Amino acid sequence: MMPKRNLAWIAVIALIAAAFWKLPQTAARYDTLDRAFGALIAVRSRIANYYVEPVDDEALVTGAIRGMLRELDPHSVYISPRELADFTKQSEGRFGGIGIALDDPPIEGGRELVVLSPMEDTPAFHAGILAGDRILAVDGEPIESFATVPELMIQEAMHRISGEPGTPVTLTLHQPGQPAPRDITIRRAIIRIASVTGWYRPGGVEWEYFIDKPSRIGYVRLSGFVAETHDQLRQTLGDLRERGLAGLVLDLRDNSGGLLDSAINVSDLFLSEGTILTTRRMGQLLNEWRASPEGTVSDFPVVILINRSSASAAEIVAGALRDHDRAVLVGERSYGKGSVQNVYELPPPHDGGRMKLTVAYYHLPSGRCIHRKPKATDDEWGVHPDELVALTDDELRAMWDVRRKSGIVYSTATQPSAGPSAAASALPTTTPHPAPPAIDRQLARAIEILREQLASEPEPATARVEP
Repeated sequence: MMPKRNLAWIAVIALIAAAFWKLPQTAARYDTLDRAFGALIAVRSRIANYYVEPVDDEALVTGAIRGMLRELDPHSVYISPRELADFTKQSEGRFGGIGIALDDPPIEGGRELVVLSPMEDTPAFHAGILAGDRILAVDGEPIESFATVPELMIQEAMHRISGEPGTPVTLTLHQPGQPAPRDITIRRAIIRIASVTGWYRPGGVEWEYFIDKPSRIGYVRLSGFVAETHDQLRQTLGDLRERGLAGLVLDLRDNSGGLLDSAINVSDLFLSEGTILTTRRMGQLLNEWRASPEGTVSDFPVVILINRSSASAAEIVAGALRDHDRAVLVGERSYGKGSVQNVYELPPPHDGGRMKLTVAYYHLPSGRCIHRKPKATDDEWGVHPDELVALTDDELRAMWDVRRKSGIVYSTATQPSAGPSAAASALPTTTPHPAPPAIDRQLARAIEILREQLASEPEPATARVEP
């Protein structure tokens, strides 16, 4: 029987050879394979014969795979069987954790772990975790010690932050611009992403979606793109149109993205024709998604709010609607995450693990690539607003505080309640919200633009907004 270690190396060489077989069939292909990977076999041979301690060949193969993927981009990674369980839970949108979207952008000397956005109505959201927070430690252990390979830091952090509902986890956080880090202890919960919310809850668990009743301007915030987002948004807009909706603010700030199909369907809701998105690899068109006229809502103007934490699916929607002149964008340039990853199974003895590989980039209808590539210039990535309105750090913190408080259900039994979900189930008797939340400068400008657009249009025959 062939030794197990030889089987491991036959597997990795077979994987490499299979990749090269897809290249044009020329003699150069075989020369390239020999030049590129002959050294790999030689290194393995030297390690096996001369290294001072016994070595696990499967561990060496895993390291070789991780090393190859590490040279590509931050999103191409090896997913071990243990990491795969966490990856699957995150993808399903329901898991035990605190409710944060993370990113690990490269920095000089390694990587850092950044909160892209807290998710609405989650333990992290109510505990005061902010977009842009740098995570320095989990339960007192510095993140630098999580893994010897920097690319694994985010997977290990997700594994440690997630856990059994009801158990505590302590994060050490630092918000840029603040003098010192802070510790926040949070109890984990089952995270269910509620992706469509309104302006605030004035008298119970129901959201108020009209932010300017005299002008009949509605406000809808999308905190993420999950399977139910399109249907929830379509139903919400249907209700608002029955009440005389004249203009809409669609808030995609701090929206870290989600499912591609959800982003396509939300875009299609506002567009009746034309390209929504394409994916390309090395300049070659791979896929194209187009809008259809069925179910389109086009009888009111739209202003979309974006900021530096609007990413992925949020960038697709904002860019598609702006390119088709369906919306005006206000805020700041988006995050610039527009790459497509496929997950591939690996052959034995690494079955159970997966390879997540970047295979394409998202391109907007204008042809612009969303993704911030390593060598991209400052103008070549993300979605730029039509009107730049940048909030200061103090204004951002005030906006996040308003967002947290706007979702609270105030009750005669507890003021404020533990959160919308708890209040809805345990405290059915509620009192009105004290007052509408404050309006930040980005939102104020969006409302002003809609008022200007509506002032130039004839008044409709029927107009009503229930008090």
